[in-house]
Amino acid sequence: MSFKAPLSLILAGFLLSGSVILYTEIVGQERKDPYYDLGGKHPNPNLQPQYYQPPPPRHDDHSDEPITEQIATIFLDQGWIGGMMLLLMAYMHYSQKTARQDRIKLEDKLVQLLMDNNTQLTKFSAEMENMSRELERIRG
Repeated sequence: MSFKAPLSLILAGFLLSGSVILYTEIVGQERKDPYYDLGGKHPNPNLQPQYYQPPPPRHDDHSDEPITEQIATIFLDQGWIGGMMLLLMAYMHYSQKTARQDRIKLEDKLVQLLMDNNTQLTKFSAEMENMSRELERIRG
């Protein structure tokens, strides 16, 4: 059973949601008209549109932290979904690491098997040559 397709879909979802989280964190949210869903028509035309005022940017000095910790805080600021994203990222890293180790072990076994097969073929070839000489001697 191949897990390549489901893992690639998980990875695509992870990349998409991670990029959305990073984009909204870095760029921030734009002002939005609350009546946008009504096609821009206000129920009362005399009302002035009210725009969403984003909170002032935080001036946390994270410049001395490594970039991995900065990214982790960005994800954890998103709540439990960001935490799940971090857990998924850790799981993907762990599974790739173990898959790499398994692949190396299997390659070593394959090389050993091929070398054993080669030596057996060499012995078999030598025995066949001896048998053909013996047949020639018996016939002749």
